[in-house]
Amino acid sequence: MRHKSKDVASFIGESGNAIQATAVQIGDPFTQKRLLDFILAARDKGLITGITDNGAGGLSSSVGEMANITGGAMLNLDNVPAKYPGLAAWEMIISESQERMTVSTNDFSALQKLAKKFNVEISAIGEFNTSGKFEITHQGQTIVSLNLDFLHDGHPELNLEAQWQQNLPIETKITKQTETIDLDVLLLKVLAHPNICSREVVIRQYDHEVLGNSIVKPLMGQNQNAPCDAAVIVPILGENTGLVISNGICPQLSDLDPFLMAQCALDEAIRNAVCVGADPATISILDNFCWPDPVVSKNNPDGNKYLGMLVKTCQGLYEAAIFMETPLISGKDSMKNDFDDGVIRLSIPPTLLISAVGKVHDITHCLTSQFKNTGDQIFLLSAGSLGLAGSTISRLFSCGGTLPSLDLRKAKSLYEKLHQAIVKGLVNSAHDISDGGLLTTLSESSIGSGLGAIINLDWKALSTLSSFSANIPLALDIESASVLLFAEGPGQIVVTVPKEYNDNFIKHMRGQSVLSLGQVTDEATLEINLKMQENKKQYRWQLKKLLSAWTTPLPFA
Repeated sequence: MRHKSKDVASFIGESGNAIQATAVQIGDPFTQKRLLDFILAARDKGLITGITDNGAGGLSSSVGEMANITGGAMLNLDNVPAKYPGLAAWEMIISESQERMTVSTNDFSALQKLAKKFNVEISAIGEFNTSGKFEITHQGQTIVSLNLDFLHDGHPELNLEAQWQQNLPIETKITKQTETIDLDVLLLKVLAHPNICSREVVIRQYDHEVLGNSIVKPLMGQNQNAPCDAAVIVPILGENTGLVISNGICPQLSDLDPFLMAQCALDEAIRNAVCVGADPATISILDNFCWPDPVVSKNNPDGNKYLGMLVKTCQGLYEAAIFMETPLISGKDSMKNDFDDGVIRLSIPPTLLISAVGKVHDITHCLTSQFKNTGDQIFLLSAGSLGLAGSTISRLFSCGGTLPSLDLRKAKSLYEKLHQAIVKGLVNSAHDISDGGLLTTLSESSIGSGLGAIINLDWKALSTLSSFSANIPLALDIESASVLLFAEGPGQIVVTVPKEYNDNFIKHMRGQSVLSLGQVTDEATLEINLKMQENKKQYRWQLKKLLSAWTTPLPFA
């Protein structure tokens, strides 16, 4: 985008309330919404010639980067609104903000009038020019004058060493016995886990019905309590085209295999989008790296390890994105997620969040996760293997086990085939297996519909879908075969099919890994019949008990 030399750099945002200078700034969603609406309106009127956010480095980065396009910039700090008094000049230059953007314009007066309409603060803070320098004035004095070449290329590149060592096989020694717990109680404990339980207490605090254009919402079903895999909105009211927004995140795998973590996060985002009706050929993705400091130092002795994990994550993401033909259209990174007060140092788990956007050609084909009709057949679709490593129960009960795996070739083919089946009307519901495993997925689909299910599982058939081995603590009064019901892994989807389309669905999915699980019933119970060699076990849960466990409030709610 070209910028004329006299374009005005305008700083947009809101002053907000005073906070400590060293505090992490918390974004204000209402200010962000007003700012977003203003930006879109200004764009449509042709009032913006260039735009960037005030992320890392604040104004030094946003104005400094845009100055590269015109060949120079002059910034007057006296015109920059501060969040609170007492900020030093250098703090104003590099401070970051959640609600501020830097834009350039040829018509500041028109932009100012539009900002007033949207109740957005706007300030003219300088000009772009062709001086070859980034200059900043404050209280009548020039306090910064840097050649752009030096600003962007003057610092020597870091020469860093990345280290990574695979910690396999993954086995956990049991050092402490806990109370004996059987499968009936274990499912309730897993459903109540903070990573799995209902988010309704949070969801209801925000209005996701604005403009009435949401088709698939965070919670759906008869009682509006079924968790959905992704959201679908109609960007243009009156049209049948939908936009899918989904996410994938697997930080529990980062310490075990960051390469796999990246591929599982990407797979989960794509899988979630496909489950609600997105055409996999239309999906694009965004990466968000949330990382501890990857630069080794005296205070950060694990820097080389974190850098090694970052390299492996990037390699896994690259391979999966290329193979799945999902372009990375944007993203961000946050590489200093550490707390250090000089006494204790805490770092977050290296985490990659993948967001996906895709297209639903006809919103009448959208699906949700809850069971729909009595008699519908339940199938498990698979393009990977299940494992206990990193799973919810492995963290709850110190179960050792193998890692899950993903077959990218099978996943791509499976999602394309499933999408075609959805368009043909062969599928009534779809829900991916993620945290909590197969039994959690079935529970959520029953909870959301009020319909039960009878599931008939053959250990031999189910074990073919896993790379399963386990070190089960004695505290769990269940067999390893039962634990597989809680194993987690990528590429796994549970779907329901109308009974009359059963044969058509199986024929359509020929060549894919499809396992018949059972059928939907009108009884308010989830029944699992598990055949293990010569032994048979039956488990039954009342849906009201599953719902009660799943709606356990989050710890902070």
